[in-house]
Amino acid sequence: MPKRTNPLTNKRVRLVSFWSDHIKTDNRGEANYEIDIPEYSGSLRIMGVAYKDKAFGSAEKNMIVADPIVISTALPRFSSPMDTFLVPVNLANTLNKTTTAKVSISSVGALEIVGSVNEEIELNPKSDNYAYFLIAAKPEIGYSTVTVSVKAHNETFTSTTNMTVRPPSSLVKQSGSKTIKAGKSSKINLSSDFIALESKIIISTSPMVQFAKDLDYLVGYPHGCLEQTTSKSFPQLYFSDLTKSLKMKRKVNKSYNTEYFVQEGIKKIESMQVYNGGFSYWRGGSYHWWGSSYATHFLLEAKKAGYEVNDHVLNKVLDNLSQRVKQRINTYEYDYRATDGMWYKKLIYPREALYSLYVLAISGRYEISTMNFFKENRDKLSLDSKYLLACTYALAGKNEDYKNLLPSKFFGEESKKDSYRSFSSPVRDKALALNALIEINPEQEQVASLAQELSKDLKTRRYLSTQERAFAFLALGKLSKMTKNNNVKARILADGEEVAVFDGKDLVINKGIENKMVNIKTEGTGYLYVYHYTEGISVSGNIKEVDNLMQVRRQYYNRDGKIINQKNIQQNDLIVVQVSARTTNGSSIKNVAITDLLPAGLEIENPRLSTNLNLSWKPRNSRHDAMDVRDDRITYFTTLNSNWKRYHYVVRAVSKGKYKLGPVSGDAMYDGEYHSYNGAGEVVIK
Repeated sequence: MPKRTNPLTNKRVRLVSFWSDHIKTDNRGEANYEIDIPEYSGSLRIMGVAYKDKAFGSAEKNMIVADPIVISTALPRFSSPMDTFLVPVNLANTLNKTTTAKVSISSVGALEIVGSVNEEIELNPKSDNYAYFLIAAKPEIGYSTVTVSVKAHNETFTSTTNMTVRPPSSLVKQSGSKTIKAGKSSKINLSSDFIALESKIIISTSPMVQFAKDLDYLVGYPHGCLEQTTSKSFPQLYFSDLTKSLKMKRKVNKSYNTEYFVQEGIKKIESMQVYNGGFSYWRGGSYHWWGSSYATHFLLEAKKAGYEVNDHVLNKVLDNLSQRVKQRINTYEYDYRATDGMWYKKLIYPREALYSLYVLAISGRYEISTMNFFKENRDKLSLDSKYLLACTYALAGKNEDYKNLLPSKFFGEESKKDSYRSFSSPVRDKALALNALIEINPEQEQVASLAQELSKDLKTRRYLSTQERAFAFLALGKLSKMTKNNNVKARILADGEEVAVFDGKDLVINKGIENKMVNIKTEGTGYLYVYHYTEGISVSGNIKEVDNLMQVRRQYYNRDGKIINQKNIQQNDLIVVQVSARTTNGSSIKNVAITDLLPAGLEIENPRLSTNLNLSWKPRNSRHDAMDVRDDRITYFTTLNSNWKRYHYVVRAVSKGKYKLGPVSGDAMYDGEYHSYNGAGEVVIK
């Protein structure tokens, strides 16, 4: 699954907002409050609230803020490497006299000025005029600052704009892991054809470093539904050091604050509580049983780890889970693959009920009567649910029931992937069972074999969902923390030159290794675990287009419904973008994310606002579960089947230039086999 959010952000929009606190007035009822207004032109609203004893009142007034020369630089909101665009600089003369303005422009960072950097224009009284400059984005991603300086009226005026050069499509990441026995050497080739290159090597005596890519994937996963917010936060409770190492950037001095992001995850989950005490899958959406159990499991562990959790929220959701498991629960048809490789069906009770009982037991609430009901109907439980029920009895102190209910082996039943109800899959179910077993007895005889199978799954499976990665990382991570440390040391050389020494403490190397051959020479006893990755944009600019079990397509129309040439767009044109998607194997798949990245010269007309455009030719948008609108992209979350689903939104061509156009992409969030990328190219605005 590619990253779907802009990896670079800036503070281009700087708010003008001041709070005076209490000010005492003089005997005329007047007070002074001085502020330094930042670079700003426009109207400011000043609001005052006065009180004395039990009387109070308020007043407001607008104040116009303007320099003698007001500068407006019409830069796009973002750019991509190798874009070129024309920048109009509007100069407004606010005085009643004519002046000659000497205009100059400069840039720092990932943008450069093409051609002349100076212009001289005449400004009549109370009028404006334009200077024009050509800017090109360098073949790199990063931040840039564009400064316009104007000399007029015997003064110098400046305007500074921050801008981001972001990838035109997803960053390409190459990663791998190694296990090196003490006394041996191993080489890692980090050479690539990437621009905006960043490489990193993490070295540790903990075997969890082998699975660092799974934690990196979780922490960086962009979508904000309940399941993914929980999956993103849960592992950080236990692996804050590894998280900080993964998020450490070569060009950023700030360290990653794990505690802050875990607490933010807690706040977001709490904000998704609905009327019945449970949690909604999307904020403002409907209740989701498995997601509520999963999020509650995380909140309980977070509270145990010392994080601040709202007790009122926690008690309400525990009450909800307790009520749900006591209600009449019906079976449903379940698809599984047996040892003969054939698919079969059977009726089972919902996994959500068994997981809820387990989570309630962790909190100290034991629903014995409900547990006994499922014990008597164990033949109607999925394999992973049997493990959860057994471990729930163990938490309740009923060890004989635990031993009698626990299957002898996790074998004979492989569930079909579920993309919404309980997110079950063979890997997730195995990880869930292992996680529960480790909590009860880390030395239980099945733990070692399950851990070995799960480790193999993580290393060999190409596509894993957030649910699979989260439970696998939790289970294996808890197990690895119980192992003894190795006594191994190492020298790290890049192209023959020593760049670091490993002395037993976790080591992160992110300088001096780009595009080099790295050699790790070890000594001592035990094993060293290494994770490495390189990310950037391919210098060739080629983006592989693929349709795997699904298709996504994008088309541009004018307001009359005619297809337009994307290399012949006129400035200020309104364009209707149609994004279409379907599955190609006749199946229905939930939780599909469809993301369309805009080229820099186009800006989205807010789709949440009504418009007076007459687009009678346009079919109604298909139903979607959620929508995320950013400056540079729009994402729809939906369910797909074999019929085309179509979504439309309106953009405006705002800046003349040539721009890279990324592909429209679609992925099933819980089944990576379903993915499609199509339509990369170039947009020209004239």
